[in-house]
Amino acid sequence: RKREKLSIGQTVFVKWTEFDDKWYKGKILRFLKDPIVMVEFPQGAKIDLAHLKDIQDRFEDIPEEDLIDESITTKSSPNTSLNCDSTPTTSTATPTKADEPKFALDQEVIAKVPFFAEAVNIKY
Repeated sequence: RKREKLSIGQTVFVKWTEFDDKWYKGKILRFLKDPIVMVEFPQGAKIDLAHLKDIQDRFEDIPEEDLIDESITTKSSPNTSLNCDSTPTTSTATPTKADEPKFALDQEVIAKVPFFAEAVNIKY
């Protein structure tokens, strides 16, 4: 299974389907309800959700017909080699309250409703 090959904190290639459908460098932040993964796109410091099918740890596994951001080339992968992580970090750390964003009660915020909201049981 693909999820077993990936770990929290691992740098991967992610197809950003909510933005422009291109492949970008990204970092796995959390595994949500299978097959949903929370990822960070360092180019714009954006956090979004991705489907496991849209995550690859090797450049060679990106489909040839897909669009790839110019920041990714065979010379410039997430970890400066064709593979993102040859030895992925294994983290069993569970996110804590300290990791969560700080908001005040009744504070108005602007939030994007993720396209995977139903898959991860997000109530809005």
